[in-house]
Amino acid sequence: MNCRQAERRLLRSFDGRITAKERKELEEHIHHCSRCARLESEYKTLLTWIRLDQIPEPQPNFRERIEKKIASLNLPEPEFLWQPILVRMATAALIILIILAGLMIFFQLGKSVAFSHTEALIFQEENPFPEVQQILNEAQPEQRNLRLMFSSLEVPRVQRRH
Repeated sequence: MNCRQAERRLLRSFDGRITAKERKELEEHIHHCSRCARLESEYKTLLTWIRLDQIPEPQPNFRERIEKKIASLNLPEPEFLWQPILVRMATAALIILIILAGLMIFFQLGKSVAFSHTEALIFQEENPFPEVQQILNEAQPEQRNLRLMFSSLEVPRVQRRH
């Protein structure tokens, strides 16, 4: 066993989380290694200092004396220092927000909105394809199909530059 493994087992041994075999190996290592023996003694010393049953009880009237000292300092409550400032800032921000919203609405109402061709057809509920409606109303299917094919040829083609 090396020192690193011994230290891990040593820490687990204080909590009682090692087996008897591991305990025996650890004791053998500690018996031969002065560094780990010193580490065990330091850990045991620390544990005796921090045991819960050794915490001293406070003196009588300890709490009352501390409260009197704190009260004698006359420190203002921390929340009262920032609370009036926060309320004023929130009120000012709300007023500014209302004014800005009012100005935006006022200036937007006077403007007329220009719709695109498609939007105008949709909002005005117009038929976007009046010439197609005539073709679709054609009684004979052959005539209708021919007119649809030839009308697609009438659309001007856009030339692209490469």
